[in-house]
Amino acid sequence: MPPIVSTILAIIIAIAGTVLAYIFIVPDKKRDGLNKFFQILHDIFNFKQLVIEKIFKALYVLSTIFVIAYGALLLITVVPGYDGIYFKTSAQYMGGWGLLYIILGPIAVRIVYELLMLGILLVKNVIELNNKTKAQPGSVADKSDKEKNTAFFVDPTAPAAPVAPAAPVAPAAPAAPVAPTAPAAAAAPVAPATVQEKAPAEAETTDEAN
Repeated sequence: MPPIVSTILAIIIAIAGTVLAYIFIVPDKKRDGLNKFFQILHDIFNFKQLVIEKIFKALYVLSTIFVIAYGALLLITVVPGYDGIYFKTSAQYMGGWGLLYIILGPIAVRIVYELLMLGILLVKNVIELNNKTKAQPGSVADKSDKEKNTAFFVDPTAPAAPVAPAAPVAPAAPAAPVAPTAPAAAAAPVAPATVQEKAPAEAETTDEAN
């Protein structure tokens, strides 16, 4: 088969597989009806599981075992000496290097992989927190998803919300009655002057006596 034909067929198969995956595997509502294998594919396609995390974990275990095994083998390794024309070397025991590999090797490997895993674990925690937030009813993420789904769709059969009646106006309080004004007190009569009345009487008495 010519390479160009293989390329065209691979493109067609990839497009068809993508369409089928987005119809039957990728949507969240399809996950409960899938078997275990397709649920794993669903999580991978939606980045709910990070494959690179599992790869790094496997590489970390592999590197740690390799360093310890290599150090252990150096404990029984002796490098033969070299007997040359210009210089000679004696046999060298590699046990010291073996101890260093056994003790410091796993620590160095751990530090390197922890630095590599920091970013991955951060992304993983953010994804888990986002999934937990969406799973809670009434959450902000849940409301935002509902708003996105209903932003451009209005159900014509949904009844309109009734308008609340206006609150009645309270009647005005009656005015307080005005208290009647007390009548003015009558002025007391002025007593007649007794001096003037006595004066004519004394005059008459004087005349009679004369």
